[in-house]
Amino acid sequence: MSDTVKTTTFDVSEYLQKLVKLIPSEVILLYSAALAFMPGNLTAQLVIIGVCTVLTPLYLLFGAKVKNYVQVVLSTLSFVVYSFASGGALTTAPWYQSWIPGLVLMLFTFIVPMFVKIPEVATTASKSGTKAWRQI
Repeated sequence: MSDTVKTTTFDVSEYLQKLVKLIPSEVILLYSAALAFMPGNLTAQLVIIGVCTVLTPLYLLFGAKVKNYVQVVLSTLSFVVYSFASGGALTTAPWYQSWIPGLVLMLFTFIVPMFVKIPEVATTASKSGTKAWRQI
């Protein structure tokens, strides 16, 4: 009898690729730029967070042509986590505790790309079947 041990390897390259593609960097840039022009109060920041949260899936679906809905949902959630962790006027909210956003950002960034299984999807990016740069 042969005792074979099946081992699974952790592909760092795949993990980093998922991490990068789950961060909606274009929307985060829009959010950061908008904050520079918005008044520094809680209401204004919540409005821009709301607008950017709505724009994230719209941009991913129609602008970046991402076809994977799991990726769209996780990227939208990623923006919400980032905006929460960025502080700003949110620090004036009565419920805000400074350690919570940092912890949430670290855990989300570490855990989600490691354990999320995003299925391969067909794409219309080209006739060869290659995916758009943003797709997982």
